[in-house]
Amino acid sequence: MGVGKDRISELSDPILHHILCFLPSKCAVRTSILSKRWRYLYPFIPILDFRNWRSIKNNCDLEANRFRNFVDRILNLPDMPNIQKFCLDVDVTGPLDSSWIHAWIDTVIRRKVEELILIIDMDDEIYFPPCFFTCQTLTILDLEIISTIELPESIYFPKLKILRLKYFVFADENMTQKFFSNCPVLEELTLTRCSWLDMEVLCISAPALKRLFITGPSVDGCDGLDDCKLNIYAPSLLSLRYHEGISKDYSLHSFPSLLDADIDFIVDAVPDITGIVGRRAIKLLEKLTNVKLLKMSGDTFEGFEEYLNNSGGWKLNLVPQFLLLHLKSVEFKEFYGHRRELLVVKLFLKNAPVLQWMTITSSSFMSENLKNKMEVYDQLLLFPRGSTSCVVKFS
Repeated sequence: MGVGKDRISELSDPILHHILCFLPSKCAVRTSILSKRWRYLYPFIPILDFRNWRSIKNNCDLEANRFRNFVDRILNLPDMPNIQKFCLDVDVTGPLDSSWIHAWIDTVIRRKVEELILIIDMDDEIYFPPCFFTCQTLTILDLEIISTIELPESIYFPKLKILRLKYFVFADENMTQKFFSNCPVLEELTLTRCSWLDMEVLCISAPALKRLFITGPSVDGCDGLDDCKLNIYAPSLLSLRYHEGISKDYSLHSFPSLLDADIDFIVDAVPDITGIVGRRAIKLLEKLTNVKLLKMSGDTFEGFEEYLNNSGGWKLNLVPQFLLLHLKSVEFKEFYGHRRELLVVKLFLKNAPVLQWMTITSSSFMSENLKNKMEVYDQLLLFPRGSTSCVVKFS
């Protein structure tokens, strides 16, 4: 049998560069030993990925030096193109001087990087070069940093559209507001398990923002949003996901174009006897009057229950009207058939005039008790309905 023809090596340089972009940088460099055709391809790859670097457990310092020298060598190759995407993970390389990270960031900014992904877990405080905070080319910024970063006076990202921050520690209220507001074309903001040290107000002002995702709780020993007022100005918002502790207060401007919202208040297991969860939840939900799809967690709904019980129970005048007037479909999951759950179902069926579908999915406990399930089903059939065309699916 003859030797197969190497068709890949016959491809043009741009196509081979594109193929190499899907490899981690250390693997892309290794292709240079395949043949003369591949020897000088990797220096012209616009995507550099320094993640998934495997450290040698007993030689952590040695591996850190190898990693540092490798990144240095790649970033300082002559005649390299502008960087389209740069990914760096220094969590697995052992001790590494933060000054090297400072220098690498400075280099990629000067090389007009468009997408920057940094995963940094270091004891040292990270100092970003001033040029980072005024980068003219960044469109996507993804930072996963367990460290405090000092924000400078001058911050401006004119092209940044997507900003994702994880484990970020914010300690300055004014600079935090400036950070978010100086991204004029920002469309997506994700805040995951961030900490808000001694901040009284978190202000997010982004006129072009379309997607806002806030997820907690914060890392152990750091402050979440529990003692902080949340102020959001995002008139173009389309999607909102809030899985965090209950903020001290909410000051939300209207979201006229909002399509979907997912609300999950992360609360203590202690019963909310004061109804504070419900009061704050209602204050948040009252600003979602135009939402098309609303999803609420069980904890959030139980917060409603405590608040409404303190106010005389589930009554129509205590429930936000927008939840009912235009409601076409509602779904309940993990349904146990408890009295309080049936009261909620009854309220929705009776007072939602255009309701078309109600889907109730039983909990595993109810599914195993067929007699109880049939009794609940019989009760559902007797509930009055504000919409004659409503179909109830009970499973």
